[in-house]
Amino acid sequence: MKNRVLILSIIFTLFISWLPVQSSQAAGCDNLGIANDFNVFVFGNHTQMSSDSEGRVAVGKRAEYTNYGIGDKLTPSAAGRNDLIVGEELYAEGGTNFNGNTVIGVNGTIEKYTMTNNNGQKEPLREDVSGLFADAKADLINKTSKWSQLTPNGTFENQYSTLTLKGDHPELNIFTLKTEDFQGVSLFKLIVPEDATVLINVLGTDLRLSGFALKKGDQDFSPSDGGRILWNFPELINFDLSNIGMVGSILAPYATLAPTGSGQLNGTLIVENFIHSQHGGIETHHYPFNAKLPMEDEEDEPIKDPKGSIQFTKVEKGTNKKLEGAIFRLYVDKECTKEADHADVQSSEDGIVTFKELSYGTYYVKEIKAPMGYQLSSEIREVTVDKKVVDAGTFDNEYDSIIIEEPKGSIQFTKVEKGTDKQLEGATFRLYMDKECTKEADHADVQSSEDGIVTFKELSYGTYYVKEIAAPEGYQLSTEIREVIVDKDDTEVDAGTFENELIFEDPKGSIQFTKVEKGTDKKLEGATFRLYMDKECTKEAGHADVQSDKEGIISFKNLSYGTYYVKEVEAPEGYELSTEIREVTVDKEVVHAGTFENELIIIEEPKGSIQFRKIEKGTGKQLEGATFRLYMDKECTKEADHADVQSDKEGMVSFTELSYGTYYVKEVAAPEGYQLSTEVREVTVDKEVVDAGTFDNELIIVEEPKGSIQFTKIEKGTGKQLEGATFRLYMDKECTKEADHTDVKSNEDGIVSFTDLPYGTYYVKEVAAPEGYQLSTEIREVTVDGEVVDAGTFENELIIIEEPKGSIQFTKIEKGTGKQLEGATFRLYMDKECTKEAGHADVKSDKNGIVSFTELSYGTYYVKEIAAPKGYQLSTEVRMVTVDGEAVDAGTFDNELIIVEKGSIQFTKVEKGTGKQLEGATFRLYMDKECTKEAGHADVKSNEDGIVSFTNLPYGTYYVKEIVAPEGYQLSTEIRKVTVDKEKVDEKRFDNVPIKDETELGSIKIMKIDSKNKEVLEGAEFALYQGERFISTGKTDKHGIVTFEKLPYGTYYIKETKAPEGYQLSDAVITIEVNGNQTVEIEFENHLIEKEVITDSPEDDSSNIQVLVPEEPLASNPAGGVTEDSEDHNKTNIDVIDRLPQTGDTSSRILITLGIVLIMAGILLLTKRAKR
Repeated sequence: MKNRVLILSIIFTLFISWLPVQSSQAAGCDNLGIANDFNVFVFGNHTQMSSDSEGRVAVGKRAEYTNYGIGDKLTPSAAGRNDLIVGEELYAEGGTNFNGNTVIGVNGTIEKYTMTNNNGQKEPLREDVSGLFADAKADLINKTSKWSQLTPNGTFENQYSTLTLKGDHPELNIFTLKTEDFQGVSLFKLIVPEDATVLINVLGTDLRLSGFALKKGDQDFSPSDGGRILWNFPELINFDLSNIGMVGSILAPYATLAPTGSGQLNGTLIVENFIHSQHGGIETHHYPFNAKLPMEDEEDEPIKDPKGSIQFTKVEKGTNKKLEGAIFRLYVDKECTKEADHADVQSSEDGIVTFKELSYGTYYVKEIKAPMGYQLSSEIREVTVDKKVVDAGTFDNEYDSIIIEEPKGSIQFTKVEKGTDKQLEGATFRLYMDKECTKEADHADVQSSEDGIVTFKELSYGTYYVKEIAAPEGYQLSTEIREVIVDKDDTEVDAGTFENELIFEDPKGSIQFTKVEKGTDKKLEGATFRLYMDKECTKEAGHADVQSDKEGIISFKNLSYGTYYVKEVEAPEGYELSTEIREVTVDKEVVHAGTFENELIIIEEPKGSIQFRKIEKGTGKQLEGATFRLYMDKECTKEADHADVQSDKEGMVSFTELSYGTYYVKEVAAPEGYQLSTEVREVTVDKEVVDAGTFDNELIIVEEPKGSIQFTKIEKGTGKQLEGATFRLYMDKECTKEADHTDVKSNEDGIVSFTDLPYGTYYVKEVAAPEGYQLSTEIREVTVDGEVVDAGTFENELIIIEEPKGSIQFTKIEKGTGKQLEGATFRLYMDKECTKEAGHADVKSDKNGIVSFTELSYGTYYVKEIAAPKGYQLSTEVRMVTVDGEAVDAGTFDNELIIVEKGSIQFTKVEKGTGKQLEGATFRLYMDKECTKEAGHADVKSNEDGIVSFTNLPYGTYYVKEIVAPEGYQLSTEIRKVTVDKEKVDEKRFDNVPIKDETELGSIKIMKIDSKNKEVLEGAEFALYQGERFISTGKTDKHGIVTFEKLPYGTYYIKETKAPEGYQLSDAVITIEVNGNQTVEIEFENHLIEKEVITDSPEDDSSNIQVLVPEEPLASNPAGGVTEDSEDHNKTNIDVIDRLPQTGDTSSRILITLGIVLIMAGILLLTKRAKR
């Protein structure tokens, strides 16, 4: 048993050590792919001195270390986990690889290696690691881009050198910042729900993060918080991370990290280069990113029965005081007769009411018990749950008349300067209900007066926490939180004094100048100026832009002493922008910079007009007397400065002398006898005359009598009624003006009906003839003056035309040689894009390369190859061919020969642990990782040297799998991916674990039983397979049992090859796992074959003869299915039936006579035995 545990431990450890060098198969989160297994992952070069990484390190090119420690927080790996992987060059002087192996690429250079490996390794191992870095880089570059495009759902602000990120999503909070947002930051705060994942996208190419503190709200981060935070830098190139304790993983695949100081990173670091040639530097602590991120916005992730919640606040009407103790109930109908499946909920002390775990849908909320002393609310509120949390606002209650006024108190204290007790004005304080200051009290913030006094009034009795949230100007913010109790014993609480320390700052000054009109010195308001630090005005000074006031004055205040450059960025309205850049040096309290001038822009305002015509709807008749008005807004509440205009006798309406801009036209009075139009039309005037089209009005019509026209469509000469002729009504004999009626088709009885027609004269004309008939040219005048007018019949003559047919023929050849090619398939299309097939069967080229499409109607076709001859590239040509004669020769189509590059795969089969070469292992090639699609290459067995070679393989990716193990060894479950991209690909060894002794061998015991009565069955034969290798056969004994013994670990297949006599053969194939020295017992059922009884009744009823014909069992086919030998089976039945007695048949009479003789002999024999 101890030996077995030891062997399993070694196998498990070897398996773990192998994983990291493969393409990413890390357990758990794979958002960072294989890089997630490392503390430091560098695609290019890595240099560090006298520092360490708690986790594993991977470097794609050169690694240069002096006294560098690796993996001291990892568990020891006796079998050799690869903790340092280097692709090309390695220089390691001193230092320690604490718990794993050091690996370098197969062709890598070792310049120096005096690093200590605690597992005893002396020199780095050599392995092919090139794919590790190439695959990881492609994956991570894709991810950094995708994640940077996710929509942010969090906000950030930078105030008083504090950069604060806030998010409220319970699962994933996304922020997008720029590198300049970190300028001047001394404190970074992250405020998100506990355990939420955080993605911080930072855009820009240059960034220095140095010397600022990181906080989780007001608390310090725990290093383990780094497991849910990812800093994503998709554009970063130059990166300095110094004097900071960074929390979270960093993904910056294009960046070179060159720290100028020390620090630490609690997460995974992924960069292009990491260069730090000084002692100390950045320590990396192993806290891998263990969250998951989407690759695109997922607003509507499909969830089975998604759940959400409803939340609202109970308040007092008029004051919004939060009320405790109100009870609410959910209903699913508006009348509140059907309760939802949710318990009633009571408002908390904060007035909060939350209904949780609700299926998406519509609910109705109703108060069923009011808070004590308040009236019950009668409101029923409809709320639709369609997201995680639905905020339903507030519910309010009115005081009951019996309410006694609640006692109140106050808190007062004085704000003073520390050390002098000078009273300070302008400090802002806030009241909280908890010590952590997360829950604000229901009271406005209060600012200290000129005497430093701060008073919070009208406070309910209770405990409060006072905190300063804004310091007086020039003073540091106090961090003190003071607890104060207001109760009946102390209603007016004196809370003493709060102190602030003075901030000693650099001297400040200001720049002031005046904006004037050039030539007149008129003061100009509305010019915007900006301060820069350089003459080229590329670097802003960090001061808000300033606009000139009505006196033209511009003041830039609170400026540190130094030189600035002033530039106008927006001119006053009507003036040209100044191009002057003025240098100003601030070296005193106020620097007067003179005046800036602007030239007046003198532009004559362009004018335009709007013109349109008023008409009658449906007829186009021009209407006089409609009155229109212009408005400046879509709602027509603000009239334009223009008189109303009436349409003239031609229906024309013109608004003239209009300033350029957008107007809204509306009819305010309709022409007499017409309905007023409700249309409001937007018209933009941007040229001299804008034609706004027509406005129409509907005639106010007294309902008039209506009638219909009906007639029959027939074939000329036979009177046969015709379906499918289309007729149209016109108002004039020339058929230029259509009547207001849809076209009508004749039905199956040839009937055509135009209904609901106003009285009057119409003209009927056929516009589409029935299929196969000539179009009628008759125009018939019909006057509708009654309910139904019968217009008789319309006739059509039959068209007798035989459609001409043609064909297309061409030859398929090899490009460059003209060799005729067989087996290319072509298809005909009706359009150039080949989306509409011509309805002709596809045609293949014959052995002479000929392709013929026959019986084609005249017209244009498009020929396209849809399957190339074997070994040739598919042609992309689409050729247009017009068929206008009996045979059209379309020339030749050519294909290029596919030149397939070939290579081979070779590896050695060995015994695990000893390296002994193994003969007789069978391997198979597949095209997919799941090994469902074979590569079409014969299986290969390892030879006496253990060599396995797959040859003549087209370049590409294959998957190698062992399907039969060498005798005495366990079958390997490894599936290895191999890319053939050269003449010969040498793979690493495949190993097998030997079967140590028979105590580790198992057995399979099969019991064969009847499917109905469960009796055991003798004589059933079974075959045992492993993979596709036949092992042995067995036969059930009289107890119905057959046992296969001494079976190694592995997967086996059992199949019945012969059924017990009289039973159907089972087609089931059973898979069995043998694990150790155990016996796997299974039951196998068989169904009894029903007997067919054939009887004949001759004239002598006393001599009934029954012939029993047993059915033959079904034969097993080699593929594992079941086939029935129907020909032999039926022949047997026919033979038996042919031998039954036939009336008047001599042979039948002989058989009957012989039967009677035999029966009589039997009776005599039985009688003699009875006498004895």
